[in-house]
Amino acid sequence: MKLRYLVSLSLLALAFGFFQLLGNQRIATESAKQIIARDKTGADVTGDIAALRDYVHSHMRASVKFDLTGSYRRAVEQAEAARPQVAGDLYSRAQAACGRGDSATQSQCVSRYIAANSRPGANLQPEQMPDPDKFRYSLHSPAWAPDLAGLALLAGGSGLVLAAWLALFKLKGGS
Repeated sequence: MKLRYLVSLSLLALAFGFFQLLGNQRIATESAKQIIARDKTGADVTGDIAALRDYVHSHMRASVKFDLTGSYRRAVEQAEAARPQVAGDLYSRAQAACGRGDSATQSQCVSRYIAANSRPGANLQPEQMPDPDKFRYSLHSPAWAPDLAGLALLAGGSGLVLAAWLALFKLKGGS
């Protein structure tokens, strides 16, 4: 086999591998966008996330980051709806009963009113908001994987190394 054919085939394999890398990134990004869009509608996306995770872990240059803003918004609304309304009403009544004065006096008055008029055992703690990190996904692909891009890059790189070795051998053998 002539050396120029080996170099040409190796360069073609490398170019094909690089285009496959771009395709892997495009597919992962589009899948993440589809997951985000489905999440905003309220659909269950756990299966889609698992499929994207499998794709990313088995393809080179397919890393992707995304947030499930729809799920986070729904979790915040659920946490706000779960808080006891009595606490808000009690605070409003305390403000009305204490009137307007300087802030220190009004604060003490409101505290005394709430202590005197709250139900024993009532939860007046602020609601627990969901952790936004639970709705963030950062999926990372391996540096090399035996996908089409990885095999093409391996073949192209190996072909160039072989061509360089053959050229060097030819030069040493010809002198």
